Amino acid sequence: MATSSIEEGNDHIWYADTRATSHMSHDVKSFKTYEKLSNNEVVYLGNNITHKIFGQGEVSIKLENGQIQDIPNICMSRI
Repeated sequence: MATSSIEEGNDHIWYADTRATSHMSHDVKSFKTYEKLSNNEVVYLGNNITHKIFGQGEVSIKLENGQIQDIPNICMSRI
């Protein structure tokens, strides 16, 4: 797994995992766009545990070099 940390603000740290098939956030306030999901979709973690997906959308993060990157298809789950 290739990972690196990306800091957003003073209290949010994102970990970029280039091998992940789903990307998640637990904080709905971090979404630039957000759509609530009403179905019972789940995301599988590496140890086959599942977590319910409550919604999905786009998140903007600030990279270490100062660039802003929009990340689409982020799932909102209460991990």
